[in-house]
Amino acid sequence: MVDHRDIQIASKEISRMFELDKVDNIVKIQNWFLYCDEKNGSNDMWYINIVMEFCDGGDLRKVIADHRRKELKFKNSVRVSTII
Repeated sequence: MVDHRDIQIASKEISRMFELDKVDNIVKIQNWFLYCDEKNGSNDMWYINIVMEFCDGGDLRKVIADHRRKELKFKNSVRVSTII
């Protein structure tokens, strides 16, 4: 059974992510959509798909691993901060 509260919470979170489109160093969301897997004949399995911009520099995990391997420090301008 679909929990509509979960969909509402996810929709709200995605809307907030859209608001960050003018902030530098944050991957932009291009679009999003809900997808229902109807292969098994029920509407119980829903997926949220988020279309994000392409980042040609690789993912954050790779960048952190490269810096650790090379024993480099991040500049203040590229440090990761938590948005609450």
